[in-house]
Amino acid sequence: MINAVANWKLNGSASFCHDWFDEFNENFHGDRSAVAIAPPAIYIPLCNELKQSNLNICAQNLDFSNETARTGEISLEMLTDMNCSMSIIGHSERRNIFGETSETIKNKLDKVARHTFTSIYCIGESLAEYDSGKSLEAIKNQLDNELLALNTNIKLYIAYEPIWAIGSGKLPSTQEIESMHGFIKETLSLSAKIKLLGIFYGGSVSEENSQELSKSELIDGVLVGGASLNGKSFAKIASSFDKV
Repeated sequence: MINAVANWKLNGSASFCHDWFDEFNENFHGDRSAVAIAPPAIYIPLCNELKQSNLNICAQNLDFSNETARTGEISLEMLTDMNCSMSIIGHSERRNIFGETSETIKNKLDKVARHTFTSIYCIGESLAEYDSGKSLEAIKNQLDNELLALNTNIKLYIAYEPIWAIGSGKLPSTQEIESMHGFIKETLSLSAKIKLLGIFYGGSVSEENSQELSKSELIDGVLVGGASLNGKSFAKIASSFDKV
């Protein structure tokens, strides 16, 4: 089971990958099968060469269509060819910057569900929704319109990432995160088609707060953005969250 995911976003180079794995391998103490690295797609083959043992390589995105006239997209089948069997889906940056709708995200989840592929499905509320006390309503709407709208069985991880916490240095209290994770699990327990592998927290995760987050029984792992760009820092976060 995975409990720490590094999302490099639009960062990296060949030399970055080499340096990152040198730092990570020197400082990580735990089960590599519980760790996933999500580099830009162009570096997936290199990361597969550089990784040690059974560490997981994850895509940051995939396309749901089987049509070929979709310039710039990467299909699930292409990722499989690169020895990648996992993808982040529905990240708030894909929703807000690239205009991905709930229909698009549902189609991506459906695509993954019909193949031997694993998704890390991201959901989260805006600052306005959080401030107005509508966090649960916002998350319920996303689940209803995307994951629960599927007509097929699916196994997946969920990453709860409050949009206002991503890159801000701020994060909800552990009690707030636990409450949301409990709500998500309760909501999904009503569907026999969904096998939830775990719920991650994402949003300004750091070396400093990962120790506290790792103590919670309701937080199964972390999806790390900025702090994952340093191999040593991410190794310490992943090591603290290793629950094997």
